Amino acid sequence: MDRRVLCPVVGGDPPVLEAEAFRIVEEVGDAFFLDFLARCQKTARVVLVLRVRVQRETLEAVRDRLDTDVLKFTSQMVH
Repeated sequence: MDRRVLCPVVGGDPPVLEAEAFRIVEEVGDAFFLDFLARCQKTARVVLVLRVRVQRETLEAVRDRLDTDVLKFTSQMVH
């Protein structure tokens, strides 16, 4: 059991990967992808750490929480 999110972890002992940023990608209808991203140390490129498919209602709750806890950057702010 992962105590940080209170959900069972399936598939043994997965490696812990930390994300530095996230993005929201609209899929189809009321479905969205919530992507968690990190910068690769070797290539300095951004890589996808985790992708979660969520419905609009779930995304709104997650987004409200992230808006209060995470500093926002626009693409113009990134060099």
